[in-house]
Amino acid sequence: VITGKSDPCGRLTDTWAFDYYKYPNSETFSQNNGNTDDEYYTEGPYIGYRYFDSFGVKPDYPFGYGLGYTAFDTDLKSVKVNGLDVEVEFTVSNIGGRAGKEVVQVYVASPHEILDKPFKELLAFAKTEVIKPGEETVVKASFSLAQVASYCDKCESRVLEAGNYFVLAGKNSEEVTAVAKLIVNDDIETEHLKNQFGISGIAEEYTNPGNAAPIDDFGVEEFTIDASGITPYEASYNEESPELIDARSNETLRFEDVLAGKATVEELVAQLKVEEMAALC
Repeated sequence: VITGKSDPCGRLTDTWAFDYYKYPNSETFSQNNGNTDDEYYTEGPYIGYRYFDSFGVKPDYPFGYGLGYTAFDTDLKSVKVNGLDVEVEFTVSNIGGRAGKEVVQVYVASPHEILDKPFKELLAFAKTEVIKPGEETVVKASFSLAQVASYCDKCESRVLEAGNYFVLAGKNSEEVTAVAKLIVNDDIETEHLKNQFGISGIAEEYTNPGNAAPIDDFGVEEFTIDASGITPYEASYNEESPELIDARSNETLRFEDVLAGKATVEELVAQLKVEEMAALC
């Protein structure tokens, strides 16, 4: 890689800031606030690029960043929408002097008028094979818009809020442009669930301040989502958990017994104390 014999083509899976205190909750982590006993997770979904993008904080190296020994040009070829399924096709050309691979990342920016949402979320990516200088290839990236549905406490469902969803594509989380506009006219429930554990009760949880840069959607193709054929997933719950009775109390069961097929997982768990199960969790 150092000599150029091989072209690096990986991408960062983290967001790198120039200052530790640019990260959310950095001031309260560990001993920074004098309390090493309690840690409160108040970021919600705002971790990594979801925080930096939504709060308008510019990092040194954005999520998905990467370098190589050549350069690429990526052009949108087509966008296909079928219900909530979206397929985006790109033509990637090597305009540099070395062979290499390129990664096309696809994000969706969602409305957040009622349900809180990060500015955008990565839903798909596509990596090319090795492209020689002057040559091009076609890559596809597919996703379901249901991936950005938010959980609604009041309706106990995951919901796609009515509004405009923008499909963004590019080299990393910062270098993206709009390639399609998806219009949802009415709220769409994608999953029917239950508040099994009540509401979190965290009063200070982060919410989107709306500091992200505006999206330039001039000239992008628009699609209206047809929700007529969408059937929400119905989750089923066990109202009562069965009590596990230790029927083999005359012997001490171990993980090895389960692996060897000498005992079932249920038989092993029936012998565990609550403290032991909590430790395993």
